[in-house]
Formats: sequence, structure tokens, C-alpha cells
Amino acid sequence: MEIKPISCPLCLKPHFEGVDALRSTLVSVATSHLSCPVCSETLLGLDKLTIHLFSHINNVGVSKSNPQEIVHEEINNSIDSISKSCEKTEETCQKIVDNIDTMSKMEEDIIRCDICNFSFY
Repeated sequence: MEIKPISCPLCLKPHFEGVDALRSTLVSVATSHLSCPVCSETLLGLDKLTIHLFSHINNVGVSKSNPQEIVHEEINNSIDSISKSCEKTEETCQKIVDNIDTMSKMEEDIIRCDICNFSFY
């Protein structure tokens, strides 16, 4: 049986022989010292490099110079978006419940014949 190589989710190169090889490589990269390609500053791990790269972005719409503030704002925006989505879902669910209640009340008003099962409204 031929073992199909596993692709890296970052570079998409299929050269890992198994899940453990991919895992150990990702852990190694995520926790190693990485050099910023813009300013050559050395940072520990992908997460720190990602946050550091925000300091190199010249975005007119962003007034904050602190990368952590930018990340914090993006997280808050995502949370707000999810909250709005949940509110819409709750409104939709409430409408469904209201419709079910209305239908239930209508069914209570229906009189059925015990002999022929005909419904009278």
C-alpha cells in the first residue's frame, strides 16, 4: 500500500510522510526564532512575527501605531460581527417559535369529526 504524502497547510508542499512529521515541523517553525523580512528583527515564533508585521503596514485608516492595539481591534470587530450574526439567528428563531405558537392556536380552534375525520375551522 502506497502512503500518500501529507501537504503542509502553510506552503502546500506534499513532502511529509506522516502526521507526526508534519506536527513536529510545524511546532519547530512556530516556536523557533524567525527574522522579519522587512527589518530583519528576530522574533520568537510565527505569532510574534505576525503581530510584528502590523508595525510595517502604513494604513491611513488605522490611527494606532501599536500592533497589539490593531490586533485587539480586529478581534473586537470579529466578536461584534459574530454577535450580530447571533442576534439575527435569535430573531429568526423567535419568528419560527411565534409561527409555531400561532399554528398551534389555529389547530386548537379546529374541530374534527370523530366519524369522518373532517376538519371544521
